[in-house]
Amino acid sequence: GQNARMILARQKDFRIQAWIERDLAKSDMNVRLLAVRALVQLGRGARAAPLLTNSDVSVRTRVACMMLTSK
Repeated sequence: GQNARMILARQKDFRIQAWIERDLAKSDMNVRLLAVRALVQLGRGARAAPLLTNSDVSVRTRVACMMLTSK
């Protein structure tokens, strides 16, 4: 599940990147935000950029903050 993805992302296991990116399209916003966090852990936070256009300002803000704090 989600915990396993985060562990693998922290370990920079790029084999899970496609799986995580698929989560960006899920309807559950919590799953999408966890995907952003996992991509940031992988060093691939820019792949979550499409969520910066989300209609919900709180989602855009959280995504931007996750991306910025990864630097």
